[in-house]
Amino acid sequence: MGWVWVLNGLLLFFGGSVFAEANPLDGRPPYGTDTTSPRPAAQELTSPPVSDSEAVACDVSSTGSPPSRVLTLAEALDLALRQNGSLRVRQTEVEAARGRARQMSAPPNPEVTTELFTVQERVLGLQQPIRWPTQTQALRRLGELNVEEAVADYRLSQRELIRDVRLQFIEALALRDRIAVLAESLRMAREVQTTAEARLRQGFGSLEEVARAAIEVGRIRTQCAVLRGALGVRLADLRRLIGFDGDVDVTGDLATLAREFGTFSENPAEAVETHPWVAQSRIQEALWEAQGALERGYRRPVLALGPAVGFFEGGRVSPGFVVSVTVPVLDRRQGSLREAAARAEAARQSAAYRRRELALRLESQTARYRDLRRSLEVFRRDVLDPAEDLLHRSREAYLQGRIPFVTYVEAFRTLVEVRLEALGILEELARTAVEVQFITEPESLGGPDGTRGP
Repeated sequence: MGWVWVLNGLLLFFGGSVFAEANPLDGRPPYGTDTTSPRPAAQELTSPPVSDSEAVACDVSSTGSPPSRVLTLAEALDLALRQNGSLRVRQTEVEAARGRARQMSAPPNPEVTTELFTVQERVLGLQQPIRWPTQTQALRRLGELNVEEAVADYRLSQRELIRDVRLQFIEALALRDRIAVLAESLRMAREVQTTAEARLRQGFGSLEEVARAAIEVGRIRTQCAVLRGALGVRLADLRRLIGFDGDVDVTGDLATLAREFGTFSENPAEAVETHPWVAQSRIQEALWEAQGALERGYRRPVLALGPAVGFFEGGRVSPGFVVSVTVPVLDRRQGSLREAAARAEAARQSAAYRRRELALRLESQTARYRDLRRSLEVFRRDVLDPAEDLLHRSREAYLQGRIPFVTYVEAFRTLVEVRLEALGILEELARTAVEVQFITEPESLGGPDGTRGP
């Protein structure tokens, strides 16, 4: 177990700046040290207390007041689907589209007409406009397509929200893993700094060792502060996406998420065809085709019929029946027909472009995921494992006096950097899997308001 302690301790040699409280290079003891007291023996050394600023910089526990709500990815997605403001707007637009569909299929209202011949002679009538069957079908179809378009917009917004929540969650989780590595290295760095100062006072150490230890403490502390700032930004973005008012934090295993997201659809062509982004263009094409059918229906004569009563000179009243025909001679709807045809063709081309775009994106992202997975396996085998073995052998050689302290430090620093690089590859692997899932993830029933969603 001794090499494990050293493995953790070596994390101290990683990036940063020198702080004012570092031990000066002229050999004097640190500020506040009692120089009149007897020098402590090496076996009596204890771990130094960590200052408040260091504890805050590398503390990976939640710091909200009141305490942050720690979320798993499933909990974050559930909150987002229920509380995201943009998704609620899309849901309301679905209801609005359903209202428009009901209105478009309603029959036209009757019209009251009057005709004056003289002061004593007039005709009052009640006429009901009659729609042609093609007009009624076109209006009903337009209403249905308006609802389908609103639902497709909702589904796309929902899928984009799920992707964004996953990406923010992964980034936050990776940042916490990095902070955890640096937090452990900071504790070990403080221990090594105290040991180096004690060795210098006893005459066994060197100014170089003391200076190196002090520098590493400052560098690690600065890195922790930077990463905690980045983590705060990611958590704020996550809180905005899920619509949560209080502070949040994340928990989970990055490798597990990458493995879970790595299960893709076995039928990518079907996934592309049913993607909401492609569905939007298909619906637009059908909508403008229905609009063209409605415009062609308006080119037919408009019929209206109903009862009428004539009032004539001498008090004579005569009931009857009136038929009215409006012939569209001047307005043949040519401009509207051309617009509908052009927009239908544009939507058809848009659907083809989106299919091609999604297919290419899916191909490239899937290939990247497989390459990253192979690279991570090779990296662990050819880089991470040898780096751990190198540290173990360097420790033994240093204790036997066969290598200098600097060589031992380099092995230590190498392992820290390799571990952080492995974490970076794992994060990119998970992010790429999320992008593939955005295209291939199947939909299931049970979305809010009866709509479909992942």
